[in-house]
Amino acid sequence: MRQHALLLLAFGMVANAGHSQVVNPDFDSGTNGWTFHLDAGGGGVLHWDAASGDPAPGSVSAFNAFPGAHVDGWRQCVAVAGANYAFAANVASALQAGNSCRVTIDFLAGPDCANGTPIALEVKLANTRNDGTFETVAGGGPLPDAVEAAALSLDHVRSAAADAGDSLCHFDHVSLGADTLFAAAFD
Repeated sequence: MRQHALLLLAFGMVANAGHSQVVNPDFDSGTNGWTFHLDAGGGGVLHWDAASGDPAPGSVSAFNAFPGAHVDGWRQCVAVAGANYAFAANVASALQAGNSCRVTIDFLAGPDCANGTPIALEVKLANTRNDGTFETVAGGGPLPDAVEAAALSLDHVRSAAADAGDSLCHFDHVSLGADTLFAAAFD
């Protein structure tokens, strides 16, 4: 029974990514702590949405209806400490074919997210539903030695051959931190 309780507790820690370092992970009152990026200087529409969110209202969105390949979204540099990581985010999409909602985490061998900092590990996650409802995307695992920061990107990705029309990604409840699951001993 003790093993089952510990296992359930461990799964909860992965989903919650204990000790998250993300600033403003729930977007409850705006985009403080996040910067936006528009591929090629334009093409996307990014905004804070006070009405949509999961588990509570407040989220960011990335929208694209323009032709051509674009990656537009929100970024944050997050300090990382530990040998393992856990990540989770709630993502909702309403996409045309050839578009996707993607989370990219570049774990960096340096204390900041300056261009040119070596990427020690890159993790890409995407949602599986396309019905406008939120789902949790999550991941975790060991980190290479010397990782000190993570460049976290929440993106709408459009391929050059994507179908015309509106495509929308919402992101909320973002957590990135040390994964204590692997550090805990089990009896």
